[in-house]
Amino acid sequence: MGTGPLVNLIGYGGKPAGGDIEVALDAPWTLQASPAPVRLALYGRSDAAFDALAAVLAGRRRHPESCPPPSGMSLPEPAAPPERV
Repeated sequence: MGTGPLVNLIGYGGKPAGGDIEVALDAPWTLQASPAPVRLALYGRSDAAFDALAAVLAGRRRHPESCPPPSGMSLPEPAAPPERV
């Protein structure tokens, strides 16, 4: 086991388990019952979605401040993806 924040992924029909960061994979509603201080919603399970999640967790990319954004509000443009090495 490594050190650092505990990240839990919640799949469809799953329930929050606590930890430092919880990530809803399919829909944000499961996060309402989460006791985690940091809650993120990931829409989809594509490589691009997980790349974006990894960038947010590593601090290389900002995440929207609320989920879902208020009606009529557009999300900020995403930062350029980091170069792959």
